[in-house]
Amino acid sequence: MSFSFLITAQAVPAGEQACLAPQKVAQELGSRHFVQERHLKGIDQALVSSGAAIVASDSITWTVSDPIEISTVISESGMTQSIEGGPAEPVGAAGAANPMLSQSGLVNLLKGDLRGVDENYIVTEIQNETGWGLSLMPKAQEMAKHVIAIDVTGCTKIDSIKVKQSNGDVIFVTFSKG
Repeated sequence: MSFSFLITAQAVPAGEQACLAPQKVAQELGSRHFVQERHLKGIDQALVSSGAAIVASDSITWTVSDPIEISTVISESGMTQSIEGGPAEPVGAAGAANPMLSQSGLVNLLKGDLRGVDENYIVTEIQNETGWGLSLMPKAQEMAKHVIAIDVTGCTKIDSIKVKQSNGDVIFVTFSKG
């Protein structure tokens, strides 16, 4: 079932851009700054980091620059990570063959592409005052063991992603406007 029934047209104040329907949001090449908050179960204070995500046609480079530099590159050939400018080391034994990456649609979400999201997720609309919001529940059992839901909000592109993990942790990423 397609989620095209979601999001009704909204009046747009003069000078503001109309929001796209989520299924019209597609991959956007280039760089976007982000702030990432990790809320660990049982710990009151969030761990906050910031950096930039660079989306190329064949890879995603997710670089946390504060408080410590960690650069993660995700591509068809696998996933690598470099800490403080050190050598790029493979992450996980399966790399891109890991079903969490290759079969879950997570790479498309990280690239800002929501087309076909309902192939991998049960999609429901959530409240968002500045555009649209979707809650994505994984269909694949392997992913559902780790992720309860991914909430995505936006207007003309993805503005935030909240990952609710089955262990009680929550990762919340907001992207800078612009």
